[in-house]
Amino acid sequence: MASDDYWQEPESIWEKRRKAPWHFFAKADNARMSAFVLSHIDKAQADQFSKEAEYGGAHAFALGEGFRREAAISLELILKAILCVKTKSPPPPSHDVYELWAQAGLPKTTDDDAYRLAELSQLLYWAGRYAAPRRDTDLGKSQERLDRHKRTKNLGSLKVQTFIPLNWEEFDALYQTAASHFWELEPNKPENFVS
Repeated sequence: MASDDYWQEPESIWEKRRKAPWHFFAKADNARMSAFVLSHIDKAQADQFSKEAEYGGAHAFALGEGFRREAAISLELILKAILCVKTKSPPPPSHDVYELWAQAGLPKTTDDDAYRLAELSQLLYWAGRYAAPRRDTDLGKSQERLDRHKRTKNLGSLKVQTFIPLNWEEFDALYQTAASHFWELEPNKPENFVS
């Protein structure tokens, strides 16, 4: 038997982990927990933390930014866990939760939730980390999605965009939709699973 396939090198632990749904799920769960804590810190705690860290900025802004970043990462990872189960291979190397949602075969979202997914994708690609996108085309794609799903109302001859909130409740509703889909595909938690 002279087949080259017979003598293939065994799959490395890293290759196994790149397509292991439970590793993605554990990381998603950890980021969700961080998002919860960041979204539930009260003003007195935030004032104390700011003082201890010698932080001179607006802690409400910093904590909100941290919450959105952790929420976005959590959604990215739970979607990648679903894709690992479905494809038995590593998920795409993408931060685009808007696109990953569709690739995971999850239910069509409302315009408000599609707006949130577009906002979270933008946050993961650049807004949560950099002062500007790496390429102007990145902003164009992101803005097109946000414009497609934004809410507007007419005030006389003016068209005004209305605010679409992204707080714990809205994020967790998206997360729970994805998590319930994951549990349908992968109902048995491994014995040695530790999140």
